[in-house]
Amino acid sequence: MKKTLSWMNWVAVGVLGTVGTALAYEPSTHTTLTALAFDRSRLSDPSLLTDLGFNPSGTYREITVDGVPVTGGVRLPREVVAYGAAAEDYHTAGLCPSDWTRPFNHFFDPQHGGRALEWGGVLGHPSPDWALEDNGQVTTRYVSCLAAGGRPQNFSYRDAQANLYAALIQPNPTDRDNSMGMVLQTLGHVVHHVQDMAQPAHTRNEAHSPINPPERAWIEAYTEGYARVNIASIVNNNPYPVPSFARARDYWVTSGAGSPMYVGMAEYTSQNFVSQSTGFQSNGSTVLANPEFPLPNGQGKTIETRTVTIRLRDTNTLTGPMQVVTGPIYDGYAFGSQPNRVLATQSLVDRMLQNSGFSMLFGVNSYVYEQQYPVLLPRAVSFSAGLINHFFAGKLSVSRAASGPGWVIRNEAAETMSGQFELYYQTTTGQRFPVSGGTWGGTVAAGQSTPALAEPPNTASKVVAVFVGTIGSESMLRTAGRVTDYSAPPVPCGQALSAGGSSEGFNQLMEMGSEAGPVQIEFEAYQIPDKFEIRAENSAQTLVVTTTNMVSGWRNWTYQFNPASLGTSKFRIRVTGNTDPATLWTASVSCPNKTLTNSDRIQDRISITFGVGATSGAGCNTGYTSITVNGTPAGTLHFSPGVGDTSSPVTVTAGTHQQVVLQTTITTWGTPGFTCSGNGSVFWNDRAGRHYLSGGTSWISIQ
Repeated sequence: MKKTLSWMNWVAVGVLGTVGTALAYEPSTHTTLTALAFDRSRLSDPSLLTDLGFNPSGTYREITVDGVPVTGGVRLPREVVAYGAAAEDYHTAGLCPSDWTRPFNHFFDPQHGGRALEWGGVLGHPSPDWALEDNGQVTTRYVSCLAAGGRPQNFSYRDAQANLYAALIQPNPTDRDNSMGMVLQTLGHVVHHVQDMAQPAHTRNEAHSPINPPERAWIEAYTEGYARVNIASIVNNNPYPVPSFARARDYWVTSGAGSPMYVGMAEYTSQNFVSQSTGFQSNGSTVLANPEFPLPNGQGKTIETRTVTIRLRDTNTLTGPMQVVTGPIYDGYAFGSQPNRVLATQSLVDRMLQNSGFSMLFGVNSYVYEQQYPVLLPRAVSFSAGLINHFFAGKLSVSRAASGPGWVIRNEAAETMSGQFELYYQTTTGQRFPVSGGTWGGTVAAGQSTPALAEPPNTASKVVAVFVGTIGSESMLRTAGRVTDYSAPPVPCGQALSAGGSSEGFNQLMEMGSEAGPVQIEFEAYQIPDKFEIRAENSAQTLVVTTTNMVSGWRNWTYQFNPASLGTSKFRIRVTGNTDPATLWTASVSCPNKTLTNSDRIQDRISITFGVGATSGAGCNTGYTSITVNGTPAGTLHFSPGVGDTSSPVTVTAGTHQQVVLQTTITTWGTPGFTCSGNGSVFWNDRAGRHYLSGGTSWISIQ
């Protein structure tokens, strides 16, 4: 009967160029993989952090796994996330003596019910249990720590979501920045696990050596020393799509799968690849699965001889003929079946072992690693990016209610959000406080909004929308937020508006009510021109009226208002285009079906007349005077000896900012040497009586 070498036998033999311990990538390799994942994730879009109220170009604090700030650890978001991925492998003795247990939680065997690392007993938690804490909070299981109550897990997906909530609602801006730093760093800790699932040993229960630190293994050292500098080119030259799954755990293994799916990172790796102690076996011609792992099996696998070069532990290389196992790999998320790859190699001493009655064994070495990198590393990067995107799947907007008072929070995500929606406000000093009456609990479908929430105090400079609850079918609580500038409450229709000393950027919301009907609109820019525009406060920003360009004088419109067709009961009124400090304008907008009266205006609109007195004598001229008020013609007065004239009534705006221009034309001059008597000056009549004008241009006060 043929014998099969156990893993401990294999180590004892001292196989040349192979690995006898469990494998994990070096922290610096995780740094590189995570930086590439950051670049492919939503975090690379500056608007993500900006919308959350944070500076995407700012720096954020890093801490050790024991919660101590890292010296010099204040860096950009990309660097903080990458640091977190490296820190997941770090261990200190601060809480538990001789504690190197954190990496014991980096294993997950999907072919055996998702078991954790086992070696004479369970040493850790299954990787997704530790990284996500979606099945509850966890602590370390290593015996030296259990005596001290276990090291708590403070860098899980659950913890990152709690930190995001704190980053949105904490009163102090420094505390909020530190919490966002924790969000970024913890995401690095979490995606470290997805990357470890791209290491076959971590998905096939291959334990770490008891005599070496658990974060140190040959594939790790090899990747660090000979491949890390090429990771970027390997990933870029073998692009893989960034996946999107409903549940965070799906990035490890397909939810509820009853058969091999090859989708989640752990199941893809475990079902396609072997590790050193769980390699293929063979009876000489047929490839057999490892007795402990049904996949990968021998289907489609062949044995062939190749001349290969492997790198040994002492960094020397060895070249020679070697039998290798080749076969296809299958990807259930993208690409499907892929061409044959080298999956394992026979030991260089295996021929001698066969003569002693042992079956052929096939394991892994540096040559196999190099075959795996182009498929495992790009996938690990993209799955890491996908998990980051899953974390930030919640997306909100916050704005004033389309009708009535208050603010609404809109679900801008692709899935239903169910939980607590909260409104906070930020003062000019950066402090944040909850809005009284600004909380609502319920379910909001994608593209829909909450009922109107309460109005922040007028001391607000920003409005902060916060959600905490479930999104889609993910059972874990997730957080979303949005920070926007605060705008003053809308003024009611019928209220007059006015500004002076620079009209640039005037922006006012007006509540028009729920009634449909004609609306009267007036605008007067006096002598210095301004541009006036009204739009509906809806998603289309429907144009109501506009002067198109900068204008002077008085303008009026009638608009047929229908809040049902517009989808809003609010108008947005803007005056732009002139920064002259002497500018002055007024505007009035009636409520539907109402007529503007002087009670609705800053200054009354009144009727005045212009006139010219009669003269007598042969020395008097004959002609006419054209009158313009603020650039608008107001009539023409004719005069001749013995005859005066009065204009038709002209409606103008009362006040002191009226400019009258007189343009006089003489058609017949009086006879020289003869006198002209009487007052032939131009005058106007207003509510206060008669007032005379001097010729040319005059600023007058109409009463």
